Amino acid sequence: LFKAQRAKELIPQHVATRLDELMQNCKENSKVHLGYPYNLNVSYDDLRPFFDFFLNNLGDAYAGSNYGINTQSFERETIDHFARMWGADALPQDALWGAVT
Repeated sequence: LFKAQRAKELIPQHVATRLDELMQNCKENSKVHLGYPYNLNVSYDDLRPFFDFFLNNLGDAYAGSNYGINTQSFERETIDHFARMWGADALPQDALWGAVT
């Protein structure tokens, strides 16, 4: 995968080799993974276009940021969702805070 892109992307050979090793390890271990519960059947196709951007939620999601390429509105929606789930939505808005990683 990464070796094929090396010439186009100018990935140094040692980096391409390490990335190929990581990819192989992920594929092999995903076949037999037993342990921490998570779904291995995930498609990121809808999100892939956003991988071309450096999205960074600097600081408090409710205070805003001078870094314009962020997903703070999604972060606020997620925090508000959990606040409603846990009955914390009755609190004043300035009493809620959180971070999504």
